[in-house]
Amino acid sequence: MDENTWIALVHESYKYGVKGDYWKSIEFAKKALELNPRASEAWRLIGNAYEFLGDALKEGRKFPRPHNEESCAIFDQLKCIP
Repeated sequence: MDENTWIALVHESYKYGVKGDYWKSIEFAKKALELNPRASEAWRLIGNAYEFLGDALKEGRKFPRPHNEESCAIFDQLKCIP
């Protein structure tokens, strides 16, 4: 495993999270975990992204449906928009 690859994916995840593209952030963090399941940074970024999504939806902001059905199914209670 090339350590730089999963680290680069974590960095991409972070960048998308800062921009507010939480679904994309989750996507990159999950790719990093496929290469290194022990990457605590990736797990933290996933948790943060889901937390921010929940907070934003409570405030009434709307988001497009996530890129994959798995993410939408996990957070069905967040009322994903079709």
